[in-house]
Amino acid sequence: MIGRVVVIILGLFAAAAAAEERPVAVADGAALVRVLPERVVSRIHARPAAYAEDAADMILSFGEGGRIGPDRIDTAIRAERARVRAREMERFLVADLDNDGRMTAVEIEGLITRTYEGRRGKLKLAQERADRDGDRVISAAELKDHAEAVALDAMDDRDAAELMALMAFDLDHDGRVALGEVMAGVEAVAALDLAAARKEI
Repeated sequence: MIGRVVVIILGLFAAAAAAEERPVAVADGAALVRVLPERVVSRIHARPAAYAEDAADMILSFGEGGRIGPDRIDTAIRAERARVRAREMERFLVADLDNDGRMTAVEIEGLITRTYEGRRGKLKLAQERADRDGDRVISAAELKDHAEAVALDAMDDRDAAELMALMAFDLDHDGRVALGEVMAGVEAVAALDLAAARKEI
């Protein structure tokens, strides 16, 4: 299985390197294991192709010229938090039937009734968390604070640090990461005997 994954990654690496038209430095898997967060190393080792696909998606979605730097990774982090924030706000705003910017208990109970089974409990608990002052009304300020808390929970500091760890694949130390560099690094980490590499750390 690992052999097949390595072949796939090598193919992606070759294609990415050809597209960049610049040589990619050789990656030191052991050095990457020392600097990458443990969850990232475990994820790469368990599913290298999935990690590479996610990295490629970030580079192609938020990078520029096939490369990404920390500023663009930060944009990706903020974009994910904004997406979750908007989703959470919309979840409650559809209950605001009179468009007064406040969701009353009656409006939210109606929303809960209209929500399909399997989601009603989550919505009720979210209502209780959002209604900080316990007056059974979710104000615009409470909704904004609630949506921000949900967004920060969905993309917390550890998650953000793991995305920023993509910069560890900057093999040529130019301040930006190219897909070919990620492919080389993922291949190097996936090929390691992880238990032995961790003993050396």
